[in-house]
Amino acid sequence: GSASKQAAIDLAMQRCGDASCEIVMQYSNQCTAIGYGIDKKGKYAWQVSAGLTKKKAERQVLTDCSKIAKNCKVSFSECSLP
Repeated sequence: GSASKQAAIDLAMQRCGDASCEIVMQYSNQCTAIGYGIDKKGKYAWQVSAGLTKKKAERQVLTDCSKIAKNCKVSFSECSLP
């Protein structure tokens, strides 16, 4: 929901609060969702997907996540400003 790319990057890094954080997806005029589940080794598996609406992005991330993990959940979803 930031007005500029740099403002969005700054906010994302600030919200993460960890030096190991990295930007894995940038988007505009669409929505994104981050999901996670537990993989075959018992570790967290993360997935990022996009869509035209929050619901579409959330459905897509759960579909993508379920291909690599079980018990997938959406941890974040947001849309950019038009």
